[in-house]
Amino acid sequence: MTKAEREQVRKLAVTLLDDDQGISNEAYMILRDMLARASAMDIIRLVEATDDRFYLTGSISLEDREDLCEDKVDVEQSKRKRWRFHWLDKKTNEGEGDTPEQALRALGYGNGAMDALDYYEEVK
Repeated sequence: MTKAEREQVRKLAVTLLDDDQGISNEAYMILRDMLARASAMDIIRLVEATDDRFYLTGSISLEDREDLCEDKVDVEQSKRKRWRFHWLDKKTNEGEGDTPEQALRALGYGNGAMDALDYYEEVK
């Protein structure tokens, strides 16, 4: 993914999530996968859910909003391993982290997620 494409994904995410109505669970799962591929874990960490609607936490100033839209992939983050997770319902998604557990946490999953997987693999 190019820098311009990563910035477009970040802008899309901020635009969709910075709304009082939020987005549905299904839409967030798709968006979260896009954000993970764009190495935008900082945005994922700002997302909360209420009544199965996902949105950015707190109020985001215009300056913070513009800052979130910028691609800030650093060298350390780009060295992280990429993991592919295969779930029992046959869905897959990918995340980055030094370990599979860290990658799942960065994707927003809790401590029991490893137990809910069919299997995982490192993406080379």
